[in-house]
Amino acid sequence: LLFVDGLSEKEELVTEIVGSKLGSIPLVGGSSGDGLRFKKTYIYFKGQMLQDVAVVIFVTTYIPFKVFKTQHFNGSEVKFVITESQPEKRLVFEINGEPAAKAYAQAIGVAVEDLNSKIFAKYPLVLKVADSYHVRSIQSSNADFSLKFYCAIENGLVLSLADKNDIIDSTLNYFKNIEEKLQEITCSLLFECVLRRLEVDEMSVEEKRKLYSIYSGINGVGFHTYGEQYGSVHVNQTLTGVVFGPIR
Repeated sequence: LLFVDGLSEKEELVTEIVGSKLGSIPLVGGSSGDGLRFKKTYIYFKGQMLQDVAVVIFVTTYIPFKVFKTQHFNGSEVKFVITESQPEKRLVFEINGEPAAKAYAQAIGVAVEDLNSKIFAKYPLVLKVADSYHVRSIQSSNADFSLKFYCAIENGLVLSLADKNDIIDSTLNYFKNIEEKLQEITCSLLFECVLRRLEVDEMSVEEKRKLYSIYSGINGVGFHTYGEQYGSVHVNQTLTGVVFGPIR
């Protein structure tokens, strides 16, 4: 398990280094948050609340388990080329040669001044790597029309506006498949992106009930994150974690 300070901007580096050294040992975790204030985030370790740190926990168990990552996004035909950025700060100044926030707002049909965390959760961007799409979530829009991201970004990357599947159906089917392989899910440790939570907040009461019943059905516990770790990759707007099979 890997837990990283969510404002350290070092998740990619730490996850890649740790993941590359583990061999066949699966890695999963999350980045700490502070309720979308983006001021101070901490990792609790040996009785202290620490900043700019990461904690790796090695766990061994006789209980069958599966480390997982699930999301409900694919790519659309709407493309964004990063034409000016500051990678070390995760800042994008230009998209398609235009001020980043303006280009993004125009593409999704909202005013620049209306950009906020709920909008970013509703209209995420994705990067295609091989045959998989990885969400590149936006954290904030700035006065200079730049966009701050939750994850690594650089010049030349081609992102797509995400095409969403139904979050309830995709989550339910995902855990059904895991349960068939494990025979039973007794409990789960979950790390859910805060932007995914914001998306859920916009759902109807009945939709929320259905989704939360899925989490209850797998005895899920965990926390909301500023990004998730899976394998040697730092990801966004996903649900990652560990599900445990029957205890015998």
